[in-house]
Amino acid sequence: MSPIAQVATIRLQWQTVRRALVVTLLATYYLVAVASVSNKSITYDELAHVTAGCAYWQFNDYRLQPENGNLPQRWCALPIVLTGKANLPAVDHPAWKTADVWTLGDAFLYRLGNDARQIIWLGRSFAALWGVGICLVVYAWSRSLFGDAGGLISLLTCGWCPTLLAQGPLMTSDACLAFFLTLSVWLIWQLLQEVTRVRLALATVAIAGMFLAKLSAVLILPMAAILIVVRCFSKRPIIVYQGTQQKLLTTFAERAKAIGEMGLVAAVVAFAAVWIAYGCRYDGFNTANLPAGTYYKLGTLETAVTKMPPKSQSVVKLLAARNVLPEPYLYGSAFIAAHRKRLSFFNGEYSVTGWKSYFPYCLLVKTPLAMFALLILSVSALCFVQPASQLNEESGQPCEESSRPAPWWYRLLPLVVLLGVYWAVSLMSSLNIGQRHLLPTYPAMHVLIGGVALWLTKPVGKIVVGAFVSWLVIGSALSYPNYLAYFNLLVPQETAYQHLVDSNLDWGQDLPGLQQWLSKHHPPSTDQQPVYLGYFGKGNAKYYGIEARSLNRVGKSNTAYEAGIYCVSATTLQAVYEAMPGHWNKIIEEEYQTLKQAHDTSADPHKLAYYRYLRLLVYLRHRRPDDQVGYSILIFKLSIDELQAALEGRPAELEDQPFKKRAGATP
Repeated sequence: MSPIAQVATIRLQWQTVRRALVVTLLATYYLVAVASVSNKSITYDELAHVTAGCAYWQFNDYRLQPENGNLPQRWCALPIVLTGKANLPAVDHPAWKTADVWTLGDAFLYRLGNDARQIIWLGRSFAALWGVGICLVVYAWSRSLFGDAGGLISLLTCGWCPTLLAQGPLMTSDACLAFFLTLSVWLIWQLLQEVTRVRLALATVAIAGMFLAKLSAVLILPMAAILIVVRCFSKRPIIVYQGTQQKLLTTFAERAKAIGEMGLVAAVVAFAAVWIAYGCRYDGFNTANLPAGTYYKLGTLETAVTKMPPKSQSVVKLLAARNVLPEPYLYGSAFIAAHRKRLSFFNGEYSVTGWKSYFPYCLLVKTPLAMFALLILSVSALCFVQPASQLNEESGQPCEESSRPAPWWYRLLPLVVLLGVYWAVSLMSSLNIGQRHLLPTYPAMHVLIGGVALWLTKPVGKIVVGAFVSWLVIGSALSYPNYLAYFNLLVPQETAYQHLVDSNLDWGQDLPGLQQWLSKHHPPSTDQQPVYLGYFGKGNAKYYGIEARSLNRVGKSNTAYEAGIYCVSATTLQAVYEAMPGHWNKIIEEEYQTLKQAHDTSADPHKLAYYRYLRLLVYLRHRRPDDQVGYSILIFKLSIDELQAALEGRPAELEDQPFKKRAGATP
C-alpha cells in the first residue's frame, strides 16, 4: 500500500472512531441526565410548563403560562399528547376561567387518576434532547476552531457539566433558549463569512426557534448588531455562493445590502413562526374549546401593560393596537416586565432589587473548579502556545475564505460577544432567583475550553489537561443524581442552603428521596413520633406515600407542634416566598408577643398560628440539621424542650427590619 493510501486509510479509521466517540458521549449525557431525574419529583416551574403545553396541543388555547416560551412547553408535552396521557381537567373546571395553571396542573397530575410518574418521565425524556442539541453544537463549534481534539474535549466537559445535567432534562425553557441562542450566534457568524442557501436556512430557523423558546430571545439583537458592525467594517470580503459560482462582497455598501436582505428574511420567518405557534390567531382564548376567561394574576393585556415600566408601555400598546403579534405573546412580555422585581435570598440576606454580585457568585460556587482551570489553560494556550494565525492550519480545519488566515480574536469574537452581552444584561437584572438564568453562557464557555487542545502538543500539557478534564468528569459523576443541588468545593454541600436556595438548590425535587428516608429511618409504628413537612414545590407528598402534618398551611390554626421529625425544604426554611418573608424582626416579635398574651380572647388565631410557624423556621435556620435529603430537604429531630425554646424563648434572630442590608452590599 502506498504512503498516500495508508494516510487515507488512517484518516478514514479515525473518522469512524471520532464519530463513535461523539455518539457515545452524546448518549452518555442523555442517559445520565434522564436517569438523574428519574427518581425526582416535579420541580416548581415544570408543573406549569407541561400543563400549558398539553393545553396548547389539545385546545389550541394559549391562556396558560404565556410568559414562557411556546416551543419548549409544546415540546415537553408532545410525547404526553401522542401517547394519550394528556387527560386534562374538564372544560367546566373553574380554574380555566382564571387561567390558574397551578390548580389545573395539580389536578392534571394528582387528582384525575393520571400516572404522574409516567407523565413526568415522558416530558423529561423529550426535554433532555435540548441538552443533547447543546452538546452537539458545542462540539461542532469547538471542532471548527480547535480541531478534532478540541471538539471532543469540549463535548466531554459539556456533557458532564453539572449545570447542563441539572437543567437539560427539566421541562422548562432554559435549555431550549441556551440551545437556540448558541446555535443562532454561531450560524449568524458563519453566514457573515460565507452566504449559502443552506446556511441562510439554518440560521433563519435557529433565530425563529429562539423567539419561540423564551421572551429573552431579544438579546440576539444586540449580539447580532455587534457582529454585523464588525463584519461590515472588516477588510475581509463576504463570499456569496450562487450555484457553482461565487461573488466577493468587498465594499461596505455591498456587505450592508446583503446583510440587510438576510436580516429581513430572518425577521419574516421568525414573525411567521410566532403566529403559527399561536394558531395564527390574535386572541389567546379559544372559546370554541374552553370557556371565556382572563389571564392569570393580571387578568388582561391592558392591565398588564399598566404594570410595565413607562418606556415600554407605549411599544406594547402600539403592537397590540395594530395586532402585530399574538395577544398571549404580548401579555407574556408585559407580565415579565411587570414582575422584573422579586424577593430573592443571597448569603443570609433578602432583597427585591437584587445584587450585582449575585450571578458572579452563582457562577463561582456552582461551576466545577476544574472548568475554571480549563478556561484559564485555554486562554493561555491561545496567547502563548501557538501563533493565532496558525490555529486553523494546525487543527486541520479550513481557514476563513480570505487571502490570509483570520486572527484568533476574530474567530472567537462571536463567543466573546455572546458572553459579554449576556453578562452585561445579567448584572443589571434584579431578578436574582437562580443560576439557571446563566445557562446560555455555559455552552460558549465549553466551546472556549476546546482551546486546551493546543497544549496537547506538549508532554506536560497532556498530563495537565488530562488531569483537569478527569477532575471535572469524576467530580460530576460523584454528584449524581443531585445535579440541581450541585455546589463546588468553595461551598460545603451540607451548608449550601445558607447561601442560595430556590432553583439553585431546592426546587421541590426530592419528595421521592424523602419517602425513602422516612421508610428507612422512621418506619410506621403505633407509637412513633409525628412527621411534619414544610415543603416548597408543586409535588404532592401523599402521592409519594408521605404521611406528614403540613407545616406551611397559611391561615390554619390547628397545627399542634409535638416532638417529632421536622422535614423542611431549604427554600421554605429561608422564608423567601412566605406571606411575611425575610428576617424575623422586632415589629413581628412585638405582634407575636401581643397575640400570645391575648390568645384566649384573640380574634385572629390564624395569624398567631402563622407567626408560630415563622418563629419555628427562625429557630431551625440557626440549628444544624440532623440529616439531609438530596441537600434540598433538611431533617430536624426536635424535642419538646427545643420546641419550647423555638416558640417561647428568645428568638434566634431579631433584626430591625425584614430585609436588612449587609454592610457594603449592593442593593
